[in-house]
Amino acid sequence: MLPRDYHVKLILISGMRTSTLLKRLPYLPKADAYVSEVGGRIFYPITPPSTTRSTIRRKRSNEPEEDVATSSSSSSSLIRPVKFPGSLENDLEPFTLVEDMYWRSRMSKDTAAGLDGYYGDIADAFLGTITTSSSSTRQEEDEDHVDSLDHDRSRTTTTSKSISLGQRKGALWDFANSLVKRGFVVDFNGYACCFRVNRQQQSTSITEKDFNELTSSSIDNTIKNLALARSVNLGCIDFYPAESGKKNCCAYLARKFSSFPSMNESNNQQQLLSQGEEILSQSAICLCDDDNDLEMAFACQHVYLPSVSSVSMAKAAPDYSQHFSLMG
Repeated sequence: MLPRDYHVKLILISGMRTSTLLKRLPYLPKADAYVSEVGGRIFYPITPPSTTRSTIRRKRSNEPEEDVATSSSSSSSLIRPVKFPGSLENDLEPFTLVEDMYWRSRMSKDTAAGLDGYYGDIADAFLGTITTSSSSTRQEEDEDHVDSLDHDRSRTTTTSKSISLGQRKGALWDFANSLVKRGFVVDFNGYACCFRVNRQQQSTSITEKDFNELTSSSIDNTIKNLALARSVNLGCIDFYPAESGKKNCCAYLARKFSSFPSMNESNNQQQLLSQGEEILSQSAICLCDDDNDLEMAFACQHVYLPSVSSVSMAKAAPDYSQHFSLMG
């Protein structure tokens, strides 16, 4: 890993649900940004005002995933990195998180994922905050404010109540409910702006043909008209707002960490995306392995593959050998 003097930014981006990210944080490398839900949510590590007020209870391996949030709902949610071989003192410094509210405001528009997935949010429970209609849509529109957020300002002892899938509104959830009406099982637990359709969770009434149809051109046309997108991850299909996705999120963060002026609702979104993609193509190195990484991989300057876990990635690596380097 390069020294911090090189001003290299490390971003960990995943399709995992936010609840899984929170569970794994103590075991992940210290990063400049953590991203979950296929690029839908961005969190930054911050040094808490005091590391002595309260700490997150360590999760036992036999506890359900939801206990991570429930057990820390009244604490400052301090994350204590687990020591690893070669770790330095600053690698093990406790930290907490703050969410990028500008990015969240983009994802929570009615034409994207809407607000409903954020109610009863696992991150609210983890951080001891609460989602309201006003804070989710307009709070901190200028992304520069994210770095100076007072982490205690939004703290509360209660959390918002979760809204069932059938009652959720917004383009993403309208599409999810249309799949439920067709007999599909939709996995939305722990997600605020993404959902997953897992082949292994489907009933016997859903055939292999039915499931494969979710990756067909007809479905792609349908979700494109709804401003949604999809990707395949470990044999599951993830659906999310088209503004989301790993590539778009990386382009946004590349621009954010650059010297470009700040972003707000008045900016031309296509111009912002183009600027971020230019930075990726010139200055970003990507480590990845799966099908849902391909769009991001091709957007970056070079790609390193520790392993290959999908047919599409196995095909892309030799076809674009100048762009991909297989490490194993």
